[in-house]
Amino acid sequence: MRRVNFDEHVQTNISRFRKYHLMNRENRVSQPVRGHLHDPDERSSLIQVNLRRLRAWLADGTLEEIGTRRYRLRL
Repeated sequence: MRRVNFDEHVQTNISRFRKYHLMNRENRVSQPVRGHLHDPDERSSLIQVNLRRLRAWLADGTLEEIGTRRYRLRL
């Protein structure tokens, strides 16, 4: 494997780096926002559904609590 001095590499390719950075910044602005925001009622109902699922999995043994914030999922 060839060794490369990073500082020399940047100096020889600075124009390419700048062009790439500008292209990425332009594309980032035009990208749509991923996902959607939940209203407070929807967020609380999703939390309740997830808590019910967690409790059910713990009860039937699908999910096993190993320690504090550590779980094992048995499929």
